[in-house]
This record gives sequence, C-alpha cells and structure tokens, in this order.
Amino acid sequence: MKHTTSRKFTAVALAAAITLPLAACGGGGDGSADDSAAPSSSSSISVEGTEFKFAPADVNVKAGQAVTVTFDNNGAVDHEWAVLTEGTQIKAETDFEESMVLFEVEAIPAGTSATQTFTFDKAGSYQIICALPGHFSAGMKGILTVS
Repeated sequence: MKHTTSRKFTAVALAAAITLPLAACGGGGDGSADDSAAPSSSSSISVEGTEFKFAPADVNVKAGQAVTVTFDNNGAVDHEWAVLTEGTQIKAETDFEESMVLFEVEAIPAGTSATQTFTFDKAGSYQIICALPGHFSAGMKGILTVS
C-alpha cells in the first residue's frame, strides 16, 4: 500500500483534528442523538495503533460516503488496520483468513502513518482487526458500524 507524504499527512491530520472534535460535539448533524460517549459519524477517521489496541476501537461511518482513514502507528512494532467483510466475526486468530479482508491499511512500521479512502455501500457491522500474528489475541480489535 502507498504511504503518504508528509505534506499530505499534515493536511489530512489537520482536517481530522478540526473535523473529529466538531463531530464529537454533536451540534447540527443529521439529527441522530446517540450517547455522547459513542463514536461519531464523519468523513474522516483518525485511528491510533499501539501495543495492543486501537484508539478509538469502534467507529461509525455513513453508507455511501467516502471516508478517509488515517492510521497512525504509535506503537513500537508494525501494526495494521483491517476491516473484515460484513458479518464476519472471528473469535481467534486461527479463524482468520486473508480472504475475509474487505479493506486494509496494511502493516506499517512503528512511528509512521498511512492514509486511505474507502466507501461502504452496505449498512452493517464490520469487525476491525490487526491481522499480524499475536496482535488480535493481544486485543487489537474493534467494530466499524455503517449506517
């Protein structure tokens, strides 16, 4: 997968830094008033990977909307952010097969970032994992909800 240049990353990071706090405030929006602790829908997502978790672990996006994901590996080892096909829920790493991956920010080195854009047309629940050996078992998982 492609890695971003520092200029592109800076622009995306700035956009995410502005968009995500505003979205979290809940003003205006589409009228959905979920629990304030719930992740907010946005056209950009910034996710941090560390040993061994995602922050945030759970994210929401709107169906049919292009979403830009910036994955920051703030850990000490490689990490990735993989979204499995709708309805696929693995319980153990031995259940994982590469064919289950719908969208992926492939393994990136510690201290780097990658940005990609995707669109989900179908509403549903999608499991997020780090598919590198031992990472899912250690806790690198979450849920992407498309509504």
